[in-house]
Amino acid sequence: MRTNAIIFSFILGLFSSLNNTVRAQEEQQEEWVNVFPSRIAVIEGSSSSLNPSLLKTRTLSGNVDDSSTAITFTPALSSKKLVSKFFFDIMPSSSSSFSSSWSYNDVSTLRFRANVKAPDAQAKLFKFQIRNAKTKKWEFLESNKSMSPNIWNVWKENMTGLTSFSDYVNRKGRVVLRLVSSRSGDGSNIQVDFLKLRLLAIVEPEILSIGDSFIYDLPGVVTNYDQKVVAIDLFDTDEAKIAQLKSEGRSVICYFSAGTVEDWRPDVSSFPAEAIGSDMDGWAGEKWLDTTNIGVRNVMTARIQLAKDKGCQAVDPDNVDGYLHDTSFDLTINDTKDYLAFLANETHSRGFLIGMKNAAEIAGDGTDFVKNHMDFAVVEECYHYEECDQYSIFIELGKPVFAIEYTTFDPFDNDLCTSILPGFQSMKYSLLFANYDLTQSWDCIS
Repeated sequence: MRTNAIIFSFILGLFSSLNNTVRAQEEQQEEWVNVFPSRIAVIEGSSSSLNPSLLKTRTLSGNVDDSSTAITFTPALSSKKLVSKFFFDIMPSSSSSFSSSWSYNDVSTLRFRANVKAPDAQAKLFKFQIRNAKTKKWEFLESNKSMSPNIWNVWKENMTGLTSFSDYVNRKGRVVLRLVSSRSGDGSNIQVDFLKLRLLAIVEPEILSIGDSFIYDLPGVVTNYDQKVVAIDLFDTDEAKIAQLKSEGRSVICYFSAGTVEDWRPDVSSFPAEAIGSDMDGWAGEKWLDTTNIGVRNVMTARIQLAKDKGCQAVDPDNVDGYLHDTSFDLTINDTKDYLAFLANETHSRGFLIGMKNAAEIAGDGTDFVKNHMDFAVVEECYHYEECDQYSIFIELGKPVFAIEYTTFDPFDNDLCTSILPGFQSMKYSLLFANYDLTQSWDCIS
């Protein structure tokens, strides 16, 4: 069965807790979020712990020593050098984040804060640096040169007026800080009790919420909408219509096929011949794609950018479950996860949302994949295939599920509504009935 979806979520895998709602573009607002290190690595020297959770709370002052709340970093005996790195996840869709949709370049201010106890700089110089992923250089944040020795000091640096925060985010979606020492001086150590980055971004209000009414109008046959969420075809819908829908307070999801090539699309010639596989059963002019192919991914990046340029608030990449079909490429479920993560990163970095279309095996596998990458789900015939419970993780994470059941069109089929609707309501899924070509659809009224 053909698939179709929706989008969102994002984040900094270590911010203030996310209220897990997706916001719509109405008034922009400023929002601060705290980011703490998710991982510590000592490259040269040693540390008393590599547990980043110890650095989430500032507890020490004066000259107190407390190994239970602080981490001690010691230079190597031979080189007298310390090099330690701290990794901050700034990836779309993790467990905590800004409450709204944003992109890296919406961040205008980065504040560095650390609670540190260090020796006199003349005995041993220590400094924090931040990695510029674009220039591949380390930039200075703070050192113990201007700090009182052997007592706890708050080290701070404010990076304001940022125009390219994305320069500091590496390809893995991380900001990296480094604590280093000079080779000269004695073997003095340094203690860190607290470490965080604080980011200021301009974010957008709510886009998608659990229980929103929706319509899946890919054919574009509806002229007036009553629903909050409208899913439309990316290529067949112009910017003026998208702008009109948004002006009415509706949230716009733009559909495109991410797993097949359709011979009527304007970018069909962009797909590499070697990445085009077998026919898709039941869909004339459509063939499966090798989603591991870089050329295919380049086309999808362009489609995501087109969605952004047209004003879409979310994307619905369809046909991502090639691992369940005869594509001629032996795609695996891990290939699909990698592809979905790629699509999510491309979408989130542009400041809007992405949904998972079907792929019940991925939604229900008990991993953090949905939490870290997906913003909502669009599921087709989960009632028919008895797999609706596989998508419950979305609701648990505060992310909406939009369910479509295909049937012979009958808006007055009360028996169908009575038998099916209560189950969807109990799961908090939004439900739409439609015929198979999506030219007619209806909601159940309880």
